[in-house]
Amino acid sequence: MTIENNLTVIIRSVHERTESACYSLILEQGISPSDIFIINETPFSSALHKSYEIGIEQGKKWTLCVDADVLLRSGIISQIVHLADKMPEHVFETQGMILDYLFGGPREGGIHLYRSNLLPKALDFIAEAKEVIRPESYILHKMKALGYPFQRLNLIVGLHDYEQYYKDIFRKCFVHAPKHLRHLPYLIPFWQEMSAESQDYEVAIAGLCAGLEYQNVVTIDALNHNIINQFEQRGLSEKNRVDLTWTALLVEETIKTRTVNKNYYLHFPENPNYLYDVEKFNWYINVKRSLWSIPIEKRPAWFVGKVLKRISRKLLNE
Repeated sequence: MTIENNLTVIIRSVHERTESACYSLILEQGISPSDIFIINETPFSSALHKSYEIGIEQGKKWTLCVDADVLLRSGIISQIVHLADKMPEHVFETQGMILDYLFGGPREGGIHLYRSNLLPKALDFIAEAKEVIRPESYILHKMKALGYPFQRLNLIVGLHDYEQYYKDIFRKCFVHAPKHLRHLPYLIPFWQEMSAESQDYEVAIAGLCAGLEYQNVVTIDALNHNIINQFEQRGLSEKNRVDLTWTALLVEETIKTRTVNKNYYLHFPENPNYLYDVEKFNWYINVKRSLWSIPIEKRPAWFVGKVLKRISRKLLNE
């Protein structure tokens, strides 16, 4: 089964500055325009509901949800689908890592590959998800509790939050205040350092401060008028509203040349070096996990056998 007959792609957008670039980069990967849907639903729980409905209606094996603030690497869609096809049938969702502009390193988010025949079960949790600050994570954990887990790929799939409007940066960092409270000791010094290079980070700090001062419940709704009013009251002016041109080559060069903040892995030790090759990294992780289940005295022989088996496979392929 080819990827064209296997996949529905949904771009979840609130008219981000990178929406057209996101769409173009998906088209470049051989996805037919008839298999790509752009939705502009708010709040985010409504976007989830619409995404799941479209995935069910289209009847493809996989439903790929991509946030419009993500710029995908060349060929990454077919690579993710290929890896997902090898997973057990009960795995509900898989996602890679994004190189995040505001966090300064790789993290989960922005792209989700769902097994479409399990989406009807996920719809049952939409109403509950409206009440939480991270609706998609809430649904993933609910599905996991039912026996339908999600799986992370230690693979950078693209860039996240690059070239965003100031208002979107402000809104996201306003929400970061309660959503990522434990990460503020890392984020605040990082944004202060980066503000010398880009006004984006000055806006990020302003949004964070506004979020910390806010006394009511914070939601991730892009049309939250309380957040929009805060942006305007602080005298911030918007970037030019232009369509950006991002090529796959530019995305790749940015990933390869971006320097991760020196304190990033101290604060996020669970996130792998984003330049690792995914298959080599996952092989390393599997070896590490397997060793824990083998008695110490048997580990050398097991490891030698594993290496010899890998070498023989490589020789046969050549």
